[in-house]
Amino acid sequence: MLSVIVNNLAQNQQSHSITFDILATVLLSLFVFASYFSYRNEAVFRFSMKTLHTNYRAFEKLPSYNHMLFFKFWVWSFDRFIE
Repeated sequence: MLSVIVNNLAQNQQSHSITFDILATVLLSLFVFASYFSYRNEAVFRFSMKTLHTNYRAFEKLPSYNHMLFFKFWVWSFDRFIE
């Protein structure tokens, strides 16, 4: 009877360990994702304000803020929006 209890406890411990690993991986991924977009949001804002203060005509031609933030979010060259 004692061996059955010990085996059940060992299986529960393995199950909790796997659940914790999955949870930790998901939370780490979300943190990296949120950090990346926070940094990108700041970069888009700086680019928009720089364009506003240096060339208002170019600023008028910029697409929406969300478009600049999310469209091809892996490309960091914001000058492509001015052309």
